Amino acid sequence: MEVNPSVPDKPISKKSRIFASDYQSLKKDSNRLFYIQHDKFRPVNKILKAYDFVKNRNIAQKNIYSLRKGRRSVFVNNQEYPLLCYDNCDPLPAQQDEGTPFEFTLQEVIDLLQQMEAKYKTISERETAYSKEHLFLNISPKGKIRRILGETARIIENYRNELRIIAHEQENREY
Repeated sequence: MEVNPSVPDKPISKKSRIFASDYQSLKKDSNRLFYIQHDKFRPVNKILKAYDFVKNRNIAQKNIYSLRKGRRSVFVNNQEYPLLCYDNCDPLPAQQDEGTPFEFTLQEVIDLLQQMEAKYKTISERETAYSKEHLFLNISPKGKIRRILGETARIIENYRNELRIIAHEQENREY
């Protein structure tokens, strides 16, 4: 599908494309992260590809866009871009709801892990500051707070490592 930009000076160019499977996986009420990659075979074209935190670590944050499905459009960072349809083209196959494909389930887990890390960081900073500044908190409770925060950090790191292993295995399966 071709994304037709009607707004000048935006990251989406006239030659931007999105895979039909990626478009079908978009939901109207939630955003997914995508990045723009130049087409290997036609350098004038750009392709919107689903962003995977584990696989695409080298992509700068400024090059990641939030996409959401519209009726006949795509919302990129809450800016609507209509989809361009060609005459005499085959209709898209009906979307099957037999279950969520593995890639999308993995992406949801990665998103949840990122949220968990952000929440842990704020809680950790708050609790560390509290234990340092509290006058009537002796060494034993301070040690327990540090131990709990350390164990939580290790659990999050274990999840991250498991996701890296899963993504690596999936990448090897694709080749």
